[in-house]
Amino acid sequence: MTQTLERCIDRVLYAISLVAGALLFLMAVIVTTDVLKRWLTGKPIIGVFESVEVMLVAVIMGVLGLVEWQHRQLNVDVFTHRARGRLAVGLIVLDKALALLFIGILLAMACTEWLKAWNGWYVGRGLVAIPIVVPMGFIVVGAALCWIAAAWGFGKGIACFVTGRNYRVPQTEAEIGGAAAGPAAGSR
Repeated sequence: MTQTLERCIDRVLYAISLVAGALLFLMAVIVTTDVLKRWLTGKPIIGVFESVEVMLVAVIMGVLGLVEWQHRQLNVDVFTHRARGRLAVGLIVLDKALALLFIGILLAMACTEWLKAWNGWYVGRGLVAIPIVVPMGFIVVGAALCWIAAAWGFGKGIACFVTGRNYRVPQTEAEIGGAAAGPAAGSR
């Protein structure tokens, strides 16, 4: 059951990341087209700045869940580099607990701001008025997916810590907590 749920979460996060990648490509095309039009005619395409601004929020928040899920965020492993066994897994649990705390704060704040924007129907400044609920909605969804990924990792980390098993990072070959000599598996 847990492997099926893990695969389902992985597929959803991967699909959202693919959409974010497509949006990034679209942003590049739009900005390049705008720059070429400015160069040729001296006039911009109206709304490019505002739409790229919103798409950038969607791109960033769209990939954060998969980054947390696959444990691919930047790690400063000065202290954890040589950790083995339960200590290494315990550090993963601490990492995921802190991620839950900070992502939870971001999620709560984003939900509050989204509700304010929804009730006030605020719009962004610029030539094209895009409702603030759109980028705030991307932040809420991205933070929620990231929180789910951190919560899953936390629960899995606790189970690995208690049973003494290695922590296997989803969809990667990395295992954390091995007793082998040298750097901990999965450290970069």
